Amino acid sequence: MAKAKQNVTDSSDMEDTNAQIMASAPCPGSTASGELTTAMVKEVLITTIREEISTLRAEFIAELRSSHASLTTSINSLNSKVRDIETAATDMDERIAELETTCKTMDSENRRLREKVDDLENRSRRNNLRIISIPEETEGLQPTLFMGSFFRELFSASKLPSPPEIDRAHRALIPRPQPGARPRPMLVRFLRFQVELRNRRNEFKAVKLKLHEAGLKFRMQYPARLIFYFDESTHKFDSAAEACSFLNATVLPTLRAVPDTATERKV
Repeated sequence: MAKAKQNVTDSSDMEDTNAQIMASAPCPGSTASGELTTAMVKEVLITTIREEISTLRAEFIAELRSSHASLTTSINSLNSKVRDIETAATDMDERIAELETTCKTMDSENRRLREKVDDLENRSRRNNLRIISIPEETEGLQPTLFMGSFFRELFSASKLPSPPEIDRAHRALIPRPQPGARPRPMLVRFLRFQVELRNRRNEFKAVKLKLHEAGLKFRMQYPARLIFYFDESTHKFDSAAEACSFLNATVLPTLRAVPDTATERKV
């Protein structure tokens, strides 16, 4: 037992001695006192910094690649949307151009149809008159003869030497009014009586006289449209007032300026 204790004590003493020897032995790059040298500190710092930089660089590159991939996806999506918008805009432009062409065609066709309807209406109504305020039963049993006498008396015998030729005359096809109420209109159809059309054509007399004096060619188109040629263009007017205004504002001043210009050139 005493011998065992002695062996333990000897072993402990040997470990303490080895520790003292190792502590007293100088480490590589250290001083005898056990302190680190400046070169070793720099080397440790540089190694640490390099590792940190390498780690940060790897993280930055990974994040940059992720952002680049996300941006690329977004840009591709936007490019696709822009292409779709451009395609839709091109299609819309084509449709608008087609609609504009259709509208112009329809407008021209509508104008032609309106003129045709007006012509047909004039042709259907030019021989018809609607006369109001003739008392009921004044025409008796022969309204045609009565209206002939009525017009001759109205316009006097000097203007109508004989009664106008009337095809037929009758009251408007509505119920007979009560006594004292407004009488029904009298409808009269003439065989050759075109007062309204003749008056419309007569409105152009002054304009046609000025055109004739100016030496411009003109003609009347049925029912009452004036057509004349000026400055290598064809001008059409359904209104005598519009034709007169254009003639006074554009045609006549231009024609007056032509001799003046020729005179200035001669001088």
